Amino acid sequence: MLTLSSCRLCCFNNGSAAALVGDYNTLHAEWLPLAEQGHIDAQFYIGLLNTNQLIDQASQEQAVRWCLLAANNGHVDAQFNLDIKYDKGIGVEQSETEAFSWYFKAVKSGHSQAQFNLANTYRDGRGVEANMERAMTLYEAASFNGIHQQRLIWLCSFILVLVSNRIK
Repeated sequence: MLTLSSCRLCCFNNGSAAALVGDYNTLHAEWLPLAEQGHIDAQFYIGLLNTNQLIDQASQEQAVRWCLLAANNGHVDAQFNLDIKYDKGIGVEQSETEAFSWYFKAVKSGHSQAQFNLANTYRDGRGVEANMERAMTLYEAASFNGIHQQRLIWLCSFILVLVSNRIK
């Protein structure tokens, strides 16, 4: 018996086959109906096709639209994509507050690179009051979650805090 969910999976897999051969317009045509029906992975990937300008008529505004739909339904990579878009003003008006909000959501969903970016916002006071202790905690967490550049930044930050406390 063919169900709606097996139809959706079939269409999603057909789109995946198109991606393997670089036929992104076919991929878009296959996944767009799924995205419109609420398939969050399809929504995210439609957003990426627009972000990376891989389809005809691609736009950063459409990328944001589709990523917002997926992110609001808990897609962690869409949340991470949005934090960068708001941080840099790509397809949206730049907003440190919105960027912070999406970094925070992505961290709560377990995105380790978002931990690093959120640590930077706390360190620099972008979209939130500067808080070196919170930044260090996030750098440490990111370093233990496989983001190795954070380990060095965390260690350097820790040493700076120790030195500044001794000077006081």
